[in-house]
Amino acid sequence: MLKFSADCIYTVSGPSINNGIVVTNDTGKIMDVLSPDDLEYNGAQDGAKYFKGAICPGFVNTHCHLELSFLKGHIPAKTGLNGFIQALQKTRTTFSQEQITNAIQEAELQMLQNGIVAVGDICNGSNTLLQKQKSKLYYHSFIELFGFDSSRAMTFFSTGIALLEQFENAGLSTSLTPHAPYSTSFELMELIADACRKKGSLLSIHNQESEEENKLFQNKSGKMADMLKQFGLDISTLKEYRKNSLPVYLSHLKTETAILLVHNTFSTQSDIEFAQDKNVFWCLCPNANLYIENCLPNIPLLIQSKAQLTLGTDSLASNTQLSIWEEIKTIQKQYPEISMESLLEWGTLNGANYLGIQEQYGSLEKGKKPGLVLLENLHSEHSNSTRII
Repeated sequence: MLKFSADCIYTVSGPSINNGIVVTNDTGKIMDVLSPDDLEYNGAQDGAKYFKGAICPGFVNTHCHLELSFLKGHIPAKTGLNGFIQALQKTRTTFSQEQITNAIQEAELQMLQNGIVAVGDICNGSNTLLQKQKSKLYYHSFIELFGFDSSRAMTFFSTGIALLEQFENAGLSTSLTPHAPYSTSFELMELIADACRKKGSLLSIHNQESEEENKLFQNKSGKMADMLKQFGLDISTLKEYRKNSLPVYLSHLKTETAILLVHNTFSTQSDIEFAQDKNVFWCLCPNANLYIENCLPNIPLLIQSKAQLTLGTDSLASNTQLSIWEEIKTIQKQYPEISMESLLEWGTLNGANYLGIQEQYGSLEKGKKPGLVLLENLHSEHSNSTRII
C-alpha cells in the first residue's frame, strides 16, 4: 500500500479534504480516500508521504495536436486564425521525419510529467501511432478530415477510413471527425456523423475560433472567405445563412454520441442555447486562443448556461507548453471568481466523462486509477503541477 497526504485533497467528485490521505495499491488503484474525521485516519497516517500543497486526480486533455509538436516556436503569435493557418501551411513541410518523431516524444513526456493522464488527440496522419502504442497515457485519436468540395466528399471520407483502420488495427481508440465548419462540406460532415452514429464514436470539431468564421456563414464575407478563395476553393455554393456558423453546421452532425466543440472563442448566447438540447461538451484552450486571436471565450456566459466544460492545450504550434494546469492558471488570472473546484472538474472529470473513461479517470474515488498530481504554490503565479503516480 502507498499513502499520500497533502494540505488539501481535491477529490473532484466530492468536497475537498483538508489534510486528507489517499491510499493506493502499488499499481495506483485507489483503495481509500480518508479525512481526519474517518476512524481509519490515525492509523493511515503512519507511513504516509506528506506533500506541501494539494493533490488532485490526473488531468484529461480533451484537445491536442501532438503531431504538430515540431512546430513549437515556429508559428508567429497573435496573427489571427487566418494568419496562423497560412503560416502553418508554409512551415509544416520543412522538417525531417526524425525531427517530427523526436518532438512528439518530448511533448508526450512533458504531458506525463505535468500530470496529464488522458488525451483527445487530433490526427491528420500516422506520425503519432507508434508512440501511442507504447505510451503510458490513454489516447483517443480523432482522425480529422478536411474537404470543402462537396462533390469529393466520398473521396475525402475514404481516405479518412484508411487512416482510421491503421489506428484501429494498432489497438488504439479512434474515430473520424471533421476539422471545422469552414473546411468541411456538409456532405462530408454527414458521412462522418453517420459513421460515428453507427459505431457509437465520439466527435470533435473546431468551433468559432475566429469571428471570421461567423462572417463566412452570415454573408460569405470577411478574411475567412478571402482565404478560401486564395486556396482556390469555390465558395459560390455556400449560402448566406444570416446566422453564425454553429446553428448551421450542427444540424448536419446528427449523432447521439458526445460532440466536443473546441475553442468557442466567438460563441454567443444564442449559439450556446442552440446546442443545449444536444450531447455537447465545450472545450476551452485559453492559451491557444490568446496565442492566435489574443482573445478568450466568454467563460462566464458558458458557466451561466450550464455548459459541460472541458480543457485542452491545442498544439505546440499555438502554445508554449502542453499543460492543463497552465490552462487553468490562465483562466484563473482572467476570472478569479471561478472556484478551484470548478476549474479542476473541467480539467479532470468532465474530460473523462466526454471521453467515456470516467470509470477509471477523472476523480479520486475507490476503485479508480486516475493518477495523482501535486499542485504546489497554489496561490502564486509560479504554481506548478507535477505527476506523483
